[in-house]
Amino acid sequence: MRHFHLSVVVLPLLLAVTPGNAVGAEITVLAPGVVIAPLRKLAAEWTAKTGEQIDIRGGNVQSVSAAAAGAAPADLVLLPDASLDRLREWIRPESRRRVGRVLFGLVVKRGPIHPCIATREQFLRAVRDAGELAFGDPANGSLSGRMVEEMLRRPAFAGVRPRPVQGMIGEAIVRGDAALGAGAVSEILMTPGAELVGRIPDGFGIHIDVGGAVLVRAADSASAAAFLRYITAPTAAKLWTAGGIARPDRVTAHRCQKP
Repeated sequence: MRHFHLSVVVLPLLLAVTPGNAVGAEITVLAPGVVIAPLRKLAAEWTAKTGEQIDIRGGNVQSVSAAAAGAAPADLVLLPDASLDRLREWIRPESRRRVGRVLFGLVVKRGPIHPCIATREQFLRAVRDAGELAFGDPANGSLSGRMVEEMLRRPAFAGVRPRPVQGMIGEAIVRGDAALGAGAVSEILMTPGAELVGRIPDGFGIHIDVGGAVLVRAADSASAAAFLRYITAPTAAKLWTAGGIARPDRVTAHRCQKP
């Protein structure tokens, strides 16, 4: 069994988010916040089955990418496909596997009855009626925020005021920074007091495909690869889906959320 010295800091922006990692972790996983919640549950299952501890270190896509390309001890990285493409020098390409698709949705503060946004027209009407749409500030490295900001530049959103906010979008909505926000469903579901209105319709093409790969510097590449196979197996799909992340080949049509 190998042990990492846990006083090592991957990056100032990275946080150790798995409970129990104070007792030497066997597999260190770098992952962005959009996948943390379901990943944490799968890691707990893995530990219960194997006794092997998982140390999950999270951050935004930019900080996780920098950590993956760094020298601090780490075994496995989960990132958007485009980010993994840029890390070819630091990952084992044969280990790379598809994790899932991060879906996007609208969020409000818990309480009101929500409009249906199942169609393009319904979604546009809801956003136009709000007059503004909040999202994580891209200046702080939010990939999901940048994608929402780019969507709002389309002519269909003329007159809708972009509203970049600090922190996770669900937290900003609960604070009262804006009445309506958009971002990764997985992050919205993590926020107490925030409520998912529904998914942004597929026709807008706003989602993030995430994959995983074993790092070249992994101390135990076999164990890291085994954990990656576990979290990408069909048996893991239920937990991913419940956390707002779906297999791209299994994304179903949007259904209107019942009030």
